[in-house]
Amino acid sequence: MDSIKVLVTGAGAPGFYGTFISLKNNYDKRRVDIVGTDMKDDVFGKFMADKFYVIPPAKDDGYLDAIEEIYEKENIDVLLPQNTDELEKLSSSKMRVAGRNHLANDKLVLYRVAEARGVPIPKYMEIQGKVVVKPNIGHGSKGLHIIETEGTNLVSEYLEGDEYTVDCFRGDGKFIAIPRLREEIKNGITWKSKTVKDDDLIEWSRRLAEGCHLKYAFGFQFKGGKLLECNPRVQGTMVASTFAGANIIYSAVKLALKEPIPEFNINWDSRTIRYTICKSI
Repeated sequence: MDSIKVLVTGAGAPGFYGTFISLKNNYDKRRVDIVGTDMKDDVFGKFMADKFYVIPPAKDDGYLDAIEEIYEKENIDVLLPQNTDELEKLSSSKMRVAGRNHLANDKLVLYRVAEARGVPIPKYMEIQGKVVVKPNIGHGSKGLHIIETEGTNLVSEYLEGDEYTVDCFRGDGKFIAIPRLREEIKNGITWKSKTVKDDDLIEWSRRLAEGCHLKYAFGFQFKGGKLLECNPRVQGTMVASTFAGANIIYSAVKLALKEPIPEFNINWDSRTIRYTICKSI
C-alpha cells in the first residue's frame, strides 16, 4: 500500500499524541508521514512530527493561505484538523480535508437537532446582553446578580451524574459509536476512561450524526443521560477507541482518500489511562 502524508493541525493540543499513535500504528501497516502545525513554536508535537510549521491562529486572515501553502509545498494527501476554530475556514477550501462540518459546534443548532430527533437535552434558554438573576422571594437586592454577556449565550440546568464521551465515525455506509465513561477528568481532559456498550448513547449519537450531517471522526458528550455538546473533529482522547480496536482517526483519513473502511471488533470494557512524560531536548 502506498505511503501517505497527513497534515495534522494543533500539534500542541493534548490529543496530538493520540493522533500520532493512531496514524503511525494504523491497521493497514502503511507508512504515514505526519506534518504538524501549531500557532506556537515550542510545542511537544513539533518534536514528534516528521515536519513542523508555525501558522497563524485560525481566526487570523492569513490562516487559510498559510495552511494551503504548506499543503501544496509538502504534497499533502489529507489534512486532519484537530482545532474546532479551523473548521469554518477549512469548509470552503479545495484541499482534501477529513472533517469540514462546523455547524454542530453551535450548541443552539445542536440542541434543535437533538430536540427534533428525540435526544435528551438539558433545560435551557437563550440570553443576550445584560440579564439579572435573583431569587423569586427576597428584598434589598439580596441574592441579586447582574450578568453581562456578548452575543447569544445559553443558560442551562446543571447536570449531575456520570459523564460520557462518544467517539464516532460516519462514512462509507458505516457508523461507529464508542461511548467512554470519563472516570477522571483534569482541566477538561480525560485522564481515565472505560469503553462502555451503552445502546442509548450509541443510538442518540447516530441520530445526532445524521441530523447534523457529520462525517469522518467526531464525537459527543453526555452527562446524566443528557446531551452536553458536540466536538465536530478528532476528540482529545479518541485514541482510546484505537486501543479498543476501532482506529477511527486513521479511518477518517482513509475516508477522505475514498478508501474502504473495514469492520472493527471492539473490545468493550477496555480502559485507558493518560500519563505524561518529560523529555529534554
